[in-house]
Amino acid sequence: MLPGLSPEDDHRRVRARLEADGWKWLANGDWAHVYVSPDGRQVARVVAFDPAYALHVRTCLANPDVAHFQRIDWHRDLAPAGQVVAMERLEPAAEAEASQLCCLLGVTKHLDREVEPREIEAWEAERRADPRLQQLFGLLHATLAVGERTLGWFGGLDLRPGNLMQDASGQLKLIDPYFVAGGAKLIPAMLEDIDAVARHYSPPQLRAFLEIAAFEDEQDAPGPVLIQLREKVASLGAHT
Repeated sequence: MLPGLSPEDDHRRVRARLEADGWKWLANGDWAHVYVSPDGRQVARVVAFDPAYALHVRTCLANPDVAHFQRIDWHRDLAPAGQVVAMERLEPAAEAEASQLCCLLGVTKHLDREVEPREIEAWEAERRADPRLQQLFGLLHATLAVGERTLGWFGGLDLRPGNLMQDASGQLKLIDPYFVAGGAKLIPAMLEDIDAVARHYSPPQLRAFLEIAAFEDEQDAPGPVLIQLREKVASLGAHT
């Protein structure tokens, strides 16, 4: 997978290498770009900065026996704060099954209705009776605690049907269960007190944050917010 990468290669270099090797751009979100392999069996997620997803990847790699974790085939950290992860390609999950798994794991916001205590008790009982679900529940919350302790402006657990997919056998997989609250918290914090933010994320990391997928269309013609953010990060050079 991508032989010949150097430690200095960043997310741009990796995306160019993927395209040169026949991988096709598939989709992007706020943080990452996703490519599909020439044979259609793998996807690669490339990001300039996403510490919450990196946390999830470490948990998956440490627990490859967990059926609800996506199979990771190859990964590499990228300078200065990025990551490329090649993994099994998944398909959209069945809505009812995805919703049920969220409920079994204690998350019900997606139901958009009032949940009765007896329902919660039934879901908890079913989870405790299933060793695989109980293990998954424990790992999710252990990783959540690590994120809360180590990541600035960590948004927490983002478990919902939209963050579940399934493999060819129908096995549900969690694809992106944690998040840093970029637009809601990190960007306002950078504009208000960049020095405080720099106590959590280094200037190279913050410059990388300004190159995530959500900012890509503004790289050559930045809007007023991105201009302010760049100025704030540049100001760190004088005293960091």
